[in-house]
Amino acid sequence: MKYLKYIAAALLLIGLSSCKKAVNPFVHDDVTITSMVMLSTGFDIQSSLEATIDQEAGTIVFVVPRAERAKYDLTKVKLMATVWFDAIISPKLSDTIWDVTKDDDGNPRITLTVTSAQTGSTKQYQVWGYVSSK
Repeated sequence: MKYLKYIAAALLLIGLSSCKKAVNPFVHDDVTITSMVMLSTGFDIQSSLEATIDQEAGTIVFVVPRAERAKYDLTKVKLMATVWFDAIISPKLSDTIWDVTKDDDGNPRITLTVTSAQTGSTKQYQVWGYVSSK
């Protein structure tokens, strides 16, 4: 009986000494927009167009083919984006009509910031669109 107490105490000490701090495998700080779609807001025509995203430059560009220019009023479109589950886009895209043209100085009107909810790291994107000459 005396040995049983010593064995139990030894097992308890071994068990406690092998404990490590838990690592959360879901913590990441990916703040990239992986895809973005522009939706027309016209009542007659409902169309969508996917953007070209340059992650290094932080640009998102919609190129409307010339043959489809009647489907899009670039001053009145809706935008949808795909980000990781813990990323937040600001300003919010939902329920907002956007002007994706450039201003008079040639600068994009839209700057989006993506923030990781877990780490706080951020990335900015400039968004614009134009009608192709082809």
